Amino acid sequence: VRLMNKNSGFLNRANRVVLRINNVTVSISAISILILNFVVLYDVIMRYIFNRPTLWATEISSYLLLIITFISAAFTEQENAHVNCTLLLTRLEPKVRRIFFLVASPFGLMYLLLLAWQVLRLFLKADKENWLSGLDIPLKYPYLLIPIGVFLLILTYVFKVIGMLIKPSEDFRS
Repeated sequence: VRLMNKNSGFLNRANRVVLRINNVTVSISAISILILNFVVLYDVIMRYIFNRPTLWATEISSYLLLIITFISAAFTEQENAHVNCTLLLTRLEPKVRRIFFLVASPFGLMYLLLLAWQVLRLFLKADKENWLSGLDIPLKYPYLLIPIGVFLLILTYVFKVIGMLIKPSEDFRS
């Protein structure tokens, strides 16, 4: 969706870049879901058939869940696939849905900024204190996925709000 006319090419280009990144991240999440299924299946087979549980499966599964949850959050917002009050929203006219969204958007943005601040603090603390996992993996690397995902979510949300402000005539599903 184009955000503005030709005079605001920067916003349009930035929005397209964010949308492309979101498409890549959801592909990474889909691959992570596949890998997670194989890891869990392998661990179940090793644990219950061969009585030899793995030491790494739970930890790797946790990292994959971080990828699945946080890296794909922006795509979920982009596609309006997040949890919302569908029962209420579907009964409203598009103009009223738009007003609801615009009134709620500053609160949503405040929440996302607080979330970004907290997950960035977690990452910085893990980096500063050299936290290690049970497999001696520096936790700063998996924890970095969280602020990256939240940052993409913030960008996607901001572009969505800008789009609502600029193109009020378009139907809004969220």
